Amino acid sequence: MKFQLTLLLSILGLISASCSMQENSNTKEQATELTKIHIKGTVQNSNDGKIKLYHRDEVTGEKIDLAEVEPDSTGQFATQFEVPETHFATLSFGRNGIVLYMEAGDTLQFTVDGADFINTLSFEGDKSAENNYLVKKTQALIAFHKNEQQSLFSLPVNEFQPQADSIENAWKNVFEQAKTKQKFTGSFTNHEAIELSSYWVAFKARYPMYYNYYAGQGNPDFEEQVLSEDYYTFFQALPLNNPQALASAEFKKALDSYVGYKFEQQLSEDEKSNLKWEDQVTQTYAFVKKEQLDSSVMAFVLAKNLSNRINYFGTESVEEDLNDFKNVFGQSAYLPSVNSVYEKWLKLAKGQVAPGFAYKDIDGNEIALSDFKGKVVYVDVWATWCGPCRGEIPHAKKLKEHYKGNEDVIFLYVSVDTDIQAWEKMLANDKDFADAVHVVSESGWDTKVTKDYMIKGIPRYILVDRNGNIGNAQAPRPSSGEEIIAAIDDLLAQESVSMN
Repeated sequence: MKFQLTLLLSILGLISASCSMQENSNTKEQATELTKIHIKGTVQNSNDGKIKLYHRDEVTGEKIDLAEVEPDSTGQFATQFEVPETHFATLSFGRNGIVLYMEAGDTLQFTVDGADFINTLSFEGDKSAENNYLVKKTQALIAFHKNEQQSLFSLPVNEFQPQADSIENAWKNVFEQAKTKQKFTGSFTNHEAIELSSYWVAFKARYPMYYNYYAGQGNPDFEEQVLSEDYYTFFQALPLNNPQALASAEFKKALDSYVGYKFEQQLSEDEKSNLKWEDQVTQTYAFVKKEQLDSSVMAFVLAKNLSNRINYFGTESVEEDLNDFKNVFGQSAYLPSVNSVYEKWLKLAKGQVAPGFAYKDIDGNEIALSDFKGKVVYVDVWATWCGPCRGEIPHAKKLKEHYKGNEDVIFLYVSVDTDIQAWEKMLANDKDFADAVHVVSESGWDTKVTKDYMIKGIPRYILVDRNGNIGNAQAPRPSSGEEIIAAIDDLLAQESVSMN
C-alpha cells in the first residue's frame, strides 16, 4: 500500500541522519538535578501561543499540568519541571500535541514553526533521536489515518489481514533499523516495541466495527462479516503478564479491546443480543477477577472499570466492588486515582451545591449559572463538531417547546468549541435552536465546567434546582422524552428555599 512507502521514506530519512548528538547525550555526565527536566527552544509564528507540557492520570484520564511557558518577543523560551526518572509527557501548542520521551536530568531543545507544528518540530541534544523518531512516526500516522485507514478498513477480512500484517511488519522493520542506527536508550526501545505491537493489536480489534461502518455505507444489500475465532489470534501479541507494559498508552488501549473481546466470548448469542452496555460494564469487574493476568495489570483494569462506572453511573454503582478492590489491591498505585474520582463525584451528588461557572454569550455578555437562582436550569454541554450533540438538537427543540411560556425553566447551552466562528455560524443558521441561553468556553474543552462536573465526553446534561443545587449531574438526554420531562417537572414541584 501507499502507506508503506510513506512510512519508510519518512522514518528512514531519520535513520540516515547524523548520530553525533545522540551519542553525546547518552554519554553525558549525570546531572545534578535528577528529578528535573529542562526544556527550551524557539517558536516561529508563536502568535502569543503557549508551550504546554502535561500528562494524564492513567486511570481517570485527568489532565495533569507539568509546565506552561510563553515564548518571548523573539520566540525563545525556557522552563523546567519535575518528573519520575523515565517519563512520557505531551507537548502541546495551540491545538497541536505530541508525546515526548524524557529522562530525569535531560535538557530537551527544539525549534518549531507554530503555523505548521507537527511538520516543523525538530529536536537537538538530549533524547533528540528518540523524539525526532516520535515526530516522524506521528507524521506518518497522521497521513495514514487521513489517507489510508478508511480504505483499509473497507476491505473484506481475507484482504484486510495480509494488508494490515504487511504494514505492521514494515513499521517494525523500520523501528529495528532506527534503534540500531540511532542508539536509542534501552528503556525507550523496550517501550516503543510494546507501543508498536499494541497499536496494531488495537487497530485489528477495531476492524470488525469499522468494516461494518465503511463497507456498509450506501449499500442496502450489505451483510456483516462473520469472523472466525482464528481472526482474533492477534491478541496473543499482548504481554498480559508484563507489568512494564502498563507504561504504554497503546497497550492500555489494546488491553481494553482484549477485555471486551474475552467478556463477549463467554456469552451465548442470545446474551450478546440482549446484554445492555451498562450491564456489561458492571459485570466486567467480576469477570476480570477470574482472568489469568499479572496482578498489576489486573489492578489497572479493575481500577479503570471502577472509574468508568463512577463517571457514567455514579458512586452507588460501585460500592461493593470498590470495597473489594480496597481489600485486594489496597497497596495499588491506582487506588488513589479511584478514590479521587469517587470523592469528586460525591460532591456532584443530588442536593450538593452546583459548581458555578460563567461564560460569554454571542454578544459578549457574561452569563453565570448563579444568574438563574430560583429557576430550574437544564445545562447542555456540547460542541458543533460533536455528532451526537447535533443529533440531540431536534429533541432539544421539542423539549423546549414543551416548556414554552414557562419562565421557571432555563435551557442553558455551554459550547466547548474552540472554533468560535463555527459556533456563531450554527446559531445564526438555526434560529429555533438559538432561542435559548447560549454561551461558549473560549478555552474549549479545557475549562471550568468540564473539570468541575467531571465531563469526559459530550453531550452531557446537568439539572440544577431552584436553590442552585445539583438535581442530577448526569441528567437524561432530550431524546429520552418522558424521562427528562419527569425529571424537570419533579424539580419544578420543589419549593425554592431562598431567593437570595
